[in-house]
Amino acid sequence: MATLIDHGTGGRGISFADQPLVFQRKRRAKALKGSLKRRSLRMAHVLAMFALLAGFFFALDRAYLFLISWDDLTIRKIELRCGRASVRQDLERFFKVRPLGNILLCDLPALRTAIKAHPWIEDVRIQKIFPATLKIEVVERVPFALLDKGGLALVDKDGLVLEAPAAADAWACPVVRDEGAFRDRYPEKWQAARACLEDLTPAERARLLSIECSDDGRITLEFRDDPTRLIVDGPPVRDKLDRFAACREDLEGRFGPLEYADLRLEDRIIVRPQDPAPANPPQSKSQKEAD
Repeated sequence: MATLIDHGTGGRGISFADQPLVFQRKRRAKALKGSLKRRSLRMAHVLAMFALLAGFFFALDRAYLFLISWDDLTIRKIELRCGRASVRQDLERFFKVRPLGNILLCDLPALRTAIKAHPWIEDVRIQKIFPATLKIEVVERVPFALLDKGGLALVDKDGLVLEAPAAADAWACPVVRDEGAFRDRYPEKWQAARACLEDLTPAERARLLSIECSDDGRITLEFRDDPTRLIVDGPPVRDKLDRFAACREDLEGRFGPLEYADLRLEDRIIVRPQDPAPANPPQSKSQKEAD
């Protein structure tokens, strides 16, 4: 039973309990019901659909075979962006002996992996340009230091060998060495040496001749045109170098030229003056005979 309450006048309710509710269907609903009647497919319809699908896939197969064998889609041009001449020459030789074939069938991930096998290449981006061109952009590794580990080798910041053997005078890079030739704890020592190098300013790195690691954690920095070696206990070294630079003039004024300065202690600097040159150096035999 449903009741409608009217609050307009007198608060009296009007009851619909005894009044029948009438629902009428619209003509549109009747028409829709008539259109949804079940229809059956005849065998001719099924065969026609099957023939259309077969024809579509046959045409697609013929088109695919035509495209992968079309001579106009054979890769003939490679746009190579590379900074280092030696790397460019290596890649040009690589592509001469490696036919790339149809541009649709060229496997870019496999080609990218093959190119990245070059020691100088860190990353490579390859793009297909239709109808017959590949655009290749090479990201090269940056020389970071010369690693003395059974011979000099040019390495990047991750310690990966770029060129070996490498001549020290051919690259403006410091030499990283170890008193034990890196027979023990090489990854740990390399990370410490790398962190020390990254703490240096560009001017300091240009002057740095070598950095030597030790089994006890010492790291010795030797600079060009500077007789004083600096000893630190690993990174960070920026504050230690600045502290020595601030008091170096005073130390050399008191002790003369320094052989080394030990910066491992926070509250003091341990220095060793250079041995003074003898006042009357001994004459050689040839000099005595000449006198």
